[in-house]
Amino acid sequence: MEATPMTITLALQKTLAEKAQDFAADPDFIRLQEFYKEMKRRGLVRKQEYSLPPLDTVGQTLDRTQQAGEGAAQGQAS
Repeated sequence: MEATPMTITLALQKTLAEKAQDFAADPDFIRLQEFYKEMKRRGLVRKQEYSLPPLDTVGQTLDRTQQAGEGAAQGQAS
C-alpha cells in the first residue's frame, strides 16, 4: 500500500494523540510545562526569529535555476 498524504497525516495524528497521553502522565514533562508557563508569564519567553528564508520544499528555486541555465545555454547556441 502506497502512503498518501492523507494516510500519513492520519498516522501522525494517531501517534501524536498517543504520545500526548504519555506526556500528560510524565512528571518531568509536567514540570517542564509549568516552568515554560512561568517564564512566559514573566516575559522571558519570546518567539525565535530567524534571518534565513523559509525552506523551498517545492523546489521552485532549483527549477528556476535550471530554467535559467537552459535559457543561457540556448542563447549561446544561437
